[in-house]
Amino acid sequence: MSTNGQREERGQVPRKTPKHQADRDYRSGPQNRKYQGYQVAGRKSGYRYYRKPWFWKVLGISLLITTLIIAGFCFQILHQDKENLRAIEEINRSNNLEDMLEGHENMTITRSYSHLLDGENYTRTRQVRMGKKDQYFSYLKQEDSADDFKEVIDKGKLYRYKDDFSYFYGLISDDYATVCEAEIKEDIYQGDINDKVESSKVREKSTTMKLSHEIKEGEDYISLYGFDVGQTVEKVLVMDNKTQFVTSVEERVGDEVFFTYSVEFDGENKMPRFYQEIKRKTEKRTVKVYSDYNGENGKEYKFKVPYDVYFTMLDHAGYKQYSDEEGKVPYGDFQLQTQNPESDLILYVKPES
Repeated sequence: MSTNGQREERGQVPRKTPKHQADRDYRSGPQNRKYQGYQVAGRKSGYRYYRKPWFWKVLGISLLITTLIIAGFCFQILHQDKENLRAIEEINRSNNLEDMLEGHENMTITRSYSHLLDGENYTRTRQVRMGKKDQYFSYLKQEDSADDFKEVIDKGKLYRYKDDFSYFYGLISDDYATVCEAEIKEDIYQGDINDKVESSKVREKSTTMKLSHEIKEGEDYISLYGFDVGQTVEKVLVMDNKTQFVTSVEERVGDEVFFTYSVEFDGENKMPRFYQEIKRKTEKRTVKVYSDYNGENGKEYKFKVPYDVYFTMLDHAGYKQYSDEEGKVPYGDFQLQTQNPESDLILYVKPES
C-alpha cells in the first residue's frame, strides 16, 4: 500500500483532506467559501478579528484628538491663571508706601464706600508725606458716617479729633509700627490674587484693566455689603505704565458701584485746624503709664500732653488699663471723659484677671 511520500516521489499530487479543503476555502475569501457546518462557523470569528472594522481606527483617532484638546484646554486655563497671578503680584509689589512717595512731596489716597450692609456710606481721605527720622506725617479724615473723625500721626505720636474733643493716644511698645504705620500702608490699594484679568487696554501713559472676582464664603463682600456667594464683582483698575502705581479703582456688582479708590501726588500740604491749635499750645502736663505693671515685661512710659487734650491709649489684647495701682478701678470711657485735661495722670496696664 503506497503512502503520500511514495506518491510525491512519483510526481503525483497528494489527495486533499477535508481539513485542507476548509483552509483553502477560507483563504479564498468569503465570496467563494463553502458553507460546511461547524467548520465555517468556527472560521467566522477569526475572520472578523483578522479584518478589524475601520470604525475602531476612527474611534481611536477621535479619542486621541479629544484627549489632546482637553489637555490643551487645561493647559490654557492653568497658563492664564498663572499669568493673572503674576500680573496681580507685580502690581502689589509696585504699590508700596516707600516707592510711591519717592520723588513726591506727598500723596493723597481717597477711598469711598457705599451700599454697606449697615446702611453707612463714608469716605476716607488720607494724605501722607515723609516726616523726620523716617517717620510719616499722616492726616486722615473720615466723613459722612456716624464715626466721623480727623486724625494726625506725626513724630511717632497719634492725635485724634472727635466729638469736639482732641485726644492724645499714648503709644507703647511697637504701637507705632504695628498700628499707625500699618494702617497707613493698608490704605494703599492691593489687588486680590483671586481676581481674574478679563482684558487690558494700553494707552500712552496708563493701562486700564478689567477684572472679575467671584465671591467666596467668608469674604468681606458678604459681611460688609451683604452680597451672596457666587456673585461676580467687576473691577476697573487704572495704573501708570511707568511705575505701575494704581491711580484709580472702581468695584461694582451689576449696576451698583460700592467702592472707589484714587491716588493723587504732590497736592497742597494739609494740616487740620485742630492740630494747628495743638501745636500752638505751650503748657503741657505729664502722663505716666506703667506697662505690664509687676509683670516680666514691665516698662514705664512718660508722655508730655498739651493742656486741654484728653489722654487715652490703644487697646492691647489681654491687657486692661487701670487708674489705681491695685487694679480695682478700670480706666474706661467714664474716666476718660471726666479726667482733668490740665492735671498730671498715672495709669497702670495690667493683664486682665
